[in-house]
Amino acid sequence: MLIVFLILIFGFFTADRILNEVVGQNIIVKNQMTKFGTAYLIWILFIFYFTSHILILWLLAFLPHLTFSLFITTLKKHRRKKFEERFEEILGVIIMKMKSGKAFRNAFSEAIAESPVTIQRILIDIRDVVVFSQQNNSERISDFVQMIVMEFAKADLAPHTALKRLVHFRDRLKIQSDFRRRSGQIIQQIRTQSIILTGIYFALFFFVIGRFGFKENVRLIFISLSLFGSGILFIFNKGQKIKWKI
Repeated sequence: MLIVFLILIFGFFTADRILNEVVGQNIIVKNQMTKFGTAYLIWILFIFYFTSHILILWLLAFLPHLTFSLFITTLKKHRRKKFEERFEEILGVIIMKMKSGKAFRNAFSEAIAESPVTIQRILIDIRDVVVFSQQNNSERISDFVQMIVMEFAKADLAPHTALKRLVHFRDRLKIQSDFRRRSGQIIQQIRTQSIILTGIYFALFFFVIGRFGFKENVRLIFISLSLFGSGILFIFNKGQKIKWKI
């Protein structure tokens, strides 16, 4: 009984430590942490009431940890994507404040304060690297954030050309965003056409088998399937890894 109790207590404090860490990184807010902690406590009491098997208790006590870790990973990816989508707007706020006479650092700090809480952590990490030359150890920096850090560092080191540089940076991001949107539409059209052609191909495939037989044309059929499968694999797998450059 004591071992079971210690397992549950250890699981609870481990979950509490994970939640406090993600709160410190602004991944979730404190009221959300309270809800997660309460739900986990109810889960612990529930499994403790229905079973006393140590192995089952161990597995069930730490199952929410794995689920929560997967949730946090997915949430981070989602917020990085949202950050990339909204950064152009944030950069526009910085430029507007600098045009009103504010220095780059002051404009950046005010833009951070006015930004949604969900993306403030990323902006604060960028500011720490640019202004205080600190390394971001919380998570791996994406290529997009590295590009921002490089441009902001140049703007910080050259205040007299900072506004001009940031305006040019915003224009470049607009061109890239528009190019990616247009290229994405083209890729989507290609994939849609590929799906339609796949249906036509298999309709002809079964017609040929029914009309001329499978054994008599097995070599040609496998060659056809290999070529067709390679093309589909390239379109749906390799095609999305192509890096468009302008």
